Amino acid sequence: MTLKLAWINQLECWFAELNLEQIQRGGHRSTAKLETDKTAFIDPHNEIQKPYKWVKSAHEILASLKHFCQRTLQDLCDEF
Repeated sequence: MTLKLAWINQLECWFAELNLEQIQRGGHRSTAKLETDKTAFIDPHNEIQKPYKWVKSAHEILASLKHFCQRTLQDLCDEF
């Protein structure tokens, strides 16, 4: 069973886009310029907010997390 944390994946994609579009491509000669460019990227995203829709109940998410933790601990214990 795979632990699905879709919101983390979405967050990682968003930060990757921020990094690619504003940080890597920019010629930032100061932290103020970097902050200005980051804000210019973030503001339009905030204007078109879309709430995340959970597809699992809190109980299902916590059960999946518990299973992941148990499996991870078991894997770590097997190494010793």
